[in-house]
Amino acid sequence: MIRTKVDGLRERPTLYRAGRIRGTREMIVHRNYIVFYSASNEVVTILRVKHARQQWP
Repeated sequence: MIRTKVDGLRERPTLYRAGRIRGTREMIVHRNYIVFYSASNEVVTILRVKHARQQWP
């Protein structure tokens, strides 16, 4: 489930909302999991996958 959603970031990295930390984005994978990532011209970097109840940052 998470892997499938993350693989889609290659095609459309700006599809998901801007993150709470400058330069990051946040993708809700399931109601309980959030993927935090950054994207540049050709590279998407997964920063962290957290349960929604955990605090970030």
